[in-house]
This record gives sequence, structure tokens and C-alpha cells, in this order.
Amino acid sequence: MEGPPGVYRLVVPVSLEEALDEDHILETCQRKFQRFHPNPQPYEIVLYDSYVVHQRVAATFRKGRIIVVGDAAHLNSPIGAMA
Repeated sequence: MEGPPGVYRLVVPVSLEEALDEDHILETCQRKFQRFHPNPQPYEIVLYDSYVVHQRVAATFRKGRIIVVGDAAHLNSPIGAMA
């Protein structure tokens, strides 16, 4: 997916200890960006969001003649769907 020149998307994991509340999320984002690609100036953050990844996998993949495979056997993280 092409966006405006000079605008990039960075998707990074955060630990449970990192602040994602409204008062601190921009600081956390800036720290992550600076660690990824240090810049003497703060980055302009156009959009930010956070989400929790849930991993769900079928308890069993076969019962009798029924087999659960591929996308039916698991639920993808939202990051897997980003283009």
C-alpha cells in the first residue's frame, strides 16, 4: 500500500510494563521510533494505535472424518493482515 511520501508505518511490540495510557503513549511511540531509527528531531506521529494480540488455536485438529486446517485452525493477529 502506498502512502504519502515521507510517511511510514512502524509496528512494534510493547511489553506489559510500557505505558500505553493516553498521557504516555506518544512518549512510548517516540522512544520506539528513536530506537528503530535514531533521529535528532522528534518524529511527527500522524496516527497511533495499540491492540492486544490474541492467539487462538483449535484444541484438536481432527475428530473422526473432520480435519481443521489452514485458516480454520487458527485466528490471525491483526498485524498479519496489514498491507
